[in-house]
Amino acid sequence: MKKAAIALIGAATFTLGLATVGFGSETESEWFPTYEQTASAWLDQGENEVRVTVDLTGGWSAEFAHGAVYLYDGKVDENAPANALGVTLEKEVFDEYVAGAPSQENYREFARSFSYTEEDGSTDYFFSVGPNAYFMISVMPGEDADAVSSRFSVEPSDYIEDSVGE
Repeated sequence: MKKAAIALIGAATFTLGLATVGFGSETESEWFPTYEQTASAWLDQGENEVRVTVDLTGGWSAEFAHGAVYLYDGKVDENAPANALGVTLEKEVFDEYVAGAPSQENYREFARSFSYTEEDGSTDYFFSVGPNAYFMISVMPGEDADAVSSRFSVEPSDYIEDSVGE
């Protein structure tokens, strides 16, 4: 009986050791899957408070500062422009963008969001993420705008507070 227990503990320890080695791996294999690396922060603008999570897998990095998140393809470099910027918006500002959006180049509408291309070639995405939560992602020119913007996940604070008690 003791031998069986020792063998079981040894096997569990060995298995746990294998799982730990694979955590955070940047390459995927049958034995060691890739785990996403993310960064999150609360951003607010007046009554608008949202939790922003950014996918950092593949060497991306993020800097949260002054109610915004800056996303870099590589290490944070304050001397180089970010690949994307995410900021919260007040309802009045969001409504102004909504009013002018259909006349913009490459205007696209999605469920509770829309995007268009600015004159400088950057692509802006606007999201209504709750009754008082609005968010904009601006992806710099030359980037795959849909791929970069998909690295952002945004939740309004009232959604998070409601779901915590469930």
